[in-house]
Amino acid sequence: MTLARAIGVSTATLATAATLAACGSSSSPTPVQVGERWYRATAQADGSKLCKLSTAARQRRFIDLGQHLPGGSGVTTCAAAVDLTLKHFGGSARLGKLADVHIHLVSQSKEAAEVQAEKAAPLKLIRSGSTWLVSEAGRG
Repeated sequence: MTLARAIGVSTATLATAATLAACGSSSSPTPVQVGERWYRATAQADGSKLCKLSTAARQRRFIDLGQHLPGGSGVTTCAAAVDLTLKHFGGSARLGKLADVHIHLVSQSKEAAEVQAEKAAPLKLIRSGSTWLVSEAGRG
């Protein structure tokens, strides 16, 4: 093997390895994985995490709901609104059941997806850059 051929083979091998490494390291969560994270955050009453998994419009709906609950007139952030909402409607025993729900993909296109847990209303997601965010939960 000539030196030029050896360099060519080595370069091709390195390029292939770099491509494969990049594929593995930059994978973004699937709609199902986002749905699992959503329900896990709900089970843990983690308002901050739920807000990070939500679109800006979904975050505004959380704030609006929180402001209409008893004690919510001063709520101004998504996390505070979710925390108040989960306390109001949840309870640790009820929320804890959501930690290990099985999520399945109902539908998916390039820009939108829907996932659903058994005996639960679906979550609708939209693609935002390289990730998926919940745009509607339950009735929206």
